[in-house]
Amino acid sequence: MPLIDDEMFEKRNADTEELLCEGEYESDKNIILKGYKAFQKTYVLKNTIIQAVIYFLAFVIQVVTILAAAKSPEPVDTSFFKLLMIVCVAMFIYVTGRPGKAYKDLEKSLDEIKGAVYKGEIYTNKIVITTVYDPYYENTENNEEPPPSTVIHLDNPAVEIIDREDMYVVYVKQSNAMVKQVNVFVIPKSAFSDEEREDVKNRLSVLLGIRYKIQQ
Repeated sequence: MPLIDDEMFEKRNADTEELLCEGEYESDKNIILKGYKAFQKTYVLKNTIIQAVIYFLAFVIQVVTILAAAKSPEPVDTSFFKLLMIVCVAMFIYVTGRPGKAYKDLEKSLDEIKGAVYKGEIYTNKIVITTVYDPYYENTENNEEPPPSTVIHLDNPAVEIIDREDMYVVYVKQSNAMVKQVNVFVIPKSAFSDEEREDVKNRLSVLLGIRYKIQQ
């Protein structure tokens, strides 16, 4: 499981804390990748398109500038504009290729947690994800202890939830002056009963408002 900065998820005193559902689930590569795609479509795609359009328009401007300079009766040095064209092309390729690279990197890393079992607990004010079993830590050659439970406080405005038909996708945006980090957690709904899932939707959609997005 990804490690979360304790500073962002510091312990908070809650007036009320009610357990809505709890259950165990096995790490499923297909489910996680499907959830990550939903995250990218919801939060990444629009920003990627905007940046790509900006770099494309900047490229076009440089082309127009160079063509105009070519028609000028006086010689004009266009080396700087050509350099900007190269930069625009490089940034366009980087921006449009970044989501795909992130997806492929995740796909490769998921093999490391194959067979791992987690316990998900959804409260009215937080989500707790605990490692129940992980083959890596069961290996006697590894002296490492399993990671502590991940606690995600729902009153944090940087936390959003995508409620899909078969899973919850929890998106946590962490940023400071030096680092901008995004954590995505995928919790299969199969770990909970129909009544529990309905209770989660009814309660959290009210408590989180627009930060609780229902998708089919």
